[in-house]
Amino acid sequence: MAGWCSQGVQQLGMGRALLESCGAFRATFEEICSHFDALLEMPLRTVMFAEEGSEAAAKLDQTAYAQPALFAVEVALFRQLEQWGVEPDILLGHSIGELAAAHVAGVWSLSDACRVVAARGRLMQALPQGGAMVALEASEAEVLPLLHDGVEIAGLNGPRSTVISGDEAAVLALAEQFKTKGRRTSRLQVSHAFHSKRMEPMLDGFGKVLSQVTFAAPRLPVVSNVTGQLATAEELCSAEYWVRQVRSPVRFLDGVRLLEAKGARASLELGPDGILTALAAASLSEAGWLGDHAVFGTVLLPGTGLLELSFAAARAVGLSTVSQLTLVSPLVLPPEGAVRLQVQLDGPEGEEGRRALSIYSRAEDAPEGVSWTLHAQGALSSAEEEVAAAEETGLDAWPPANGEPIDLTGHYAALAARGYGYGPSFQGLRRPRRTSMGCIRRCWIAHCMCWGWWTAGSRMLAKARYCCRSSGLR
Repeated sequence: MAGWCSQGVQQLGMGRALLESCGAFRATFEEICSHFDALLEMPLRTVMFAEEGSEAAAKLDQTAYAQPALFAVEVALFRQLEQWGVEPDILLGHSIGELAAAHVAGVWSLSDACRVVAARGRLMQALPQGGAMVALEASEAEVLPLLHDGVEIAGLNGPRSTVISGDEAAVLALAEQFKTKGRRTSRLQVSHAFHSKRMEPMLDGFGKVLSQVTFAAPRLPVVSNVTGQLATAEELCSAEYWVRQVRSPVRFLDGVRLLEAKGARASLELGPDGILTALAAASLSEAGWLGDHAVFGTVLLPGTGLLELSFAAARAVGLSTVSQLTLVSPLVLPPEGAVRLQVQLDGPEGEEGRRALSIYSRAEDAPEGVSWTLHAQGALSSAEEEVAAAEETGLDAWPPANGEPIDLTGHYAALAARGYGYGPSFQGLRRPRRTSMGCIRRCWIAHCMCWGWWTAGSRMLAKARYCCRSSGLR
């Protein structure tokens, strides 16, 4: 399953490293930009890669540019993964992400998809600013009885994660009711109240644009934001459906549960950040997927979990790559209670600003003075080093030259006999190859790339490179 995120996760410079290192991503991104350049006032690349703090950079947070920018990155990521042989069985987008899903499913040509995306963002941007959106720690059932004129549900993101939208006073008043009950609330930093009545003035104009493009039956199933069920071909090929999609709440929770019911086990998020990852994890009725990663009956945090922490630390200090990561000791997950984690970074070294990294843990209820356990040590570096590593290892091409396929028959059964209890969530190894150097050069490993949901931005691709070089077939 592949998923696309919505507006709000856009980042200045997103995709830059992939443009330099991944050919299919670069070709697709440049083609998309050429379409948008005829539809936007400023070239999309100028906005996305503008100098931080500049007037052009500020436009990335405007709806008219944020939505095209996310569409460009998300579709380019899909084409790069497609070139590497990754083919999803089902697609799920979130708000603008559903348009990216529809395009790669074949509903619109690229030129028509860009027309639709640009019009959607432009018409929304032209609406009067105002209104508000707030994320509530509450279920749909708790929120529905409290709705009144001026406030409505804009998104159902999890069992206890509901977004409300509408007139500012009404939205903030409802949020305050939950806040006084001790519930968490978070006002979204948006210019408009999306998925609310305040979108209605742009619906006719958007419908006119949709009436001028060509629709085709999807070649891949797409989960509908409007219904939370599989969208029919009639819906996806209808201008009326996409107008409703602007106005209706995003039923992401229902969509995730549909995927779970259909047996989807491996999910890959395409975008610059991993927001859907957290939302999907909270939406699953099976919270025990980590139980599928056990050694001699003991549940361990997968090494890729430590790798994800390392990438998060890199981003926090302006770096982009985990150039080294050595696992020192396993992180055992207790049957009950929680574990407190500590990620430690040393100061920058050299012109590249490389930093040493260490990851520790101890029980959450451990008394003060109890020592922390070291689990991993590594080094963080910059995107330039990541690109150099990609060129050195030849990771742009799949399958690798002179790579010998490896037969996986009985592989997981053999691992189980040796004490490695990889359940369904971690049985995603596909098409591994061995090169003349005697090592696995690239393979698709679900417990590397789909631990919960992985983000398919430059960090995800770097993760895949690291994991496949380091872990072999274990």
